[in-house]
Amino acid sequence: MQRIKLAAMAASGMLAVLALAHCGGGGDKAPLATLDAQSAETLTRNLAQVVPGCAFVPEGAPRLAVSGDARAVRKVAGAFVALAKRTRDRDRVVQAAKRLTEDVYEQVNGDCGGSYVARGTHQSGTTALTITFSDYCTETVDTRTVINGSMDLVNAGHPSDTGPVMEEIRASTKGSGLQVAETSEGETTTLRIVVDSFKYDVGNPGGVSSAASPDVLTLKRLQVVENGKTAYDMQDVSVATWSVGEETAMRIDRATFTDAEIGTVTLTSDTMLNGQGVLTVTGSDGSSMTLTPDPYAKGAFTIVQGGSAVGVLDCSSLEGEVALEE
Repeated sequence: MQRIKLAAMAASGMLAVLALAHCGGGGDKAPLATLDAQSAETLTRNLAQVVPGCAFVPEGAPRLAVSGDARAVRKVAGAFVALAKRTRDRDRVVQAAKRLTEDVYEQVNGDCGGSYVARGTHQSGTTALTITFSDYCTETVDTRTVINGSMDLVNAGHPSDTGPVMEEIRASTKGSGLQVAETSEGETTTLRIVVDSFKYDVGNPGGVSSAASPDVLTLKRLQVVENGKTAYDMQDVSVATWSVGEETAMRIDRATFTDAEIGTVTLTSDTMLNGQGVLTVTGSDGSSMTLTPDPYAKGAFTIVQGGSAVGVLDCSSLEGEVALEE
């Protein structure tokens, strides 16, 4: 039985939505930022803001319980993953061996008002949907998030006697992206989230992925505009994952990340598995920082810049991840 792990987008986050970015959406590549201890800490703090369940812990500070509260970007990522899972669950009840073609229409109401409508078709193992959010509202004890806009979602596969066998997932937002309003403690933050050509290719459809046939996540662009200003702008992602026993290995083949505060950096990694492997963040003139998995604390990464420890990116309570089983 195969487990295909999708990090939520805006995991989506550091491990799933890393990219070659252009500052402000222009046509020229942004110059690389200079990395020092301060900018390394700033970058990591900002990454922790969009990775579900992550927090930055400065060097020497005690580890604290990571808050489960999610910012708006995390919630949208979670909504996307939930939609993908819901579509897969629904497809399983379709006997694709019959090569059915049918129209799909489903309306889901929000926790605190509004709804989203999923409309499309299922044909020969592939479901193609347009999801439209109309004041779709979710809330926690102290935060309310409202989503508007639409996106295309495709679960592409082929029929089998037991149902569709997934080959890839594709998603893109339509128009100007998803419009998100988050209200907390009487203050409202507005965001616009644009996703262009998210794609998750299954390396071995119906079987277990391997180093020779890994699952590959690619993304042309993820842009997050907060209160009218570009906060993150990421493009041209390529991340490979595969199964090693009960664990999942990951390798970042190409990536850069533009942060509104420090600028653009590139990211690469060797194979990361069981607390081994290094993720390298490179700035201008070869200045760099590394994130190394802690072999004794799953989900924690030790950050080093210029030979000195900066702190820890603690994602031990990572949320927003879903397993889709074939």
